[in-house]
Amino acid sequence: METEYVVRFSSHPRPFWVRDSYCDNPNCRCRKVCLNFMEVNDTGQPQKKPLMFSIHVDVDTWQEDEPPDRPPEITAWVREFLDQCPLPRRTKYRESY
Repeated sequence: METEYVVRFSSHPRPFWVRDSYCDNPNCRCRKVCLNFMEVNDTGQPQKKPLMFSIHVDVDTWQEDEPPDRPPEITAWVREFLDQCPLPRRTKYRESY
């Protein structure tokens, strides 16, 4: 199952489209969701050269798995997302397994 929606970060003027995806290996027990963020304009259309980044989050602990080196502003957006993601959305990620 994949879903998509739009989020905003307090320190960035444009929103980001978020698409989630899950491991499709039936033998894997990773329990991680991959969240792909792509900058869009206010109507939800992609920017010509959008900012993009991804995070892998453990759905049980709600912690990012092995975060890569990133620019400080993206690190702040990831932290903001993890801290402020509503509980119903977190629950949907967890229930996807």
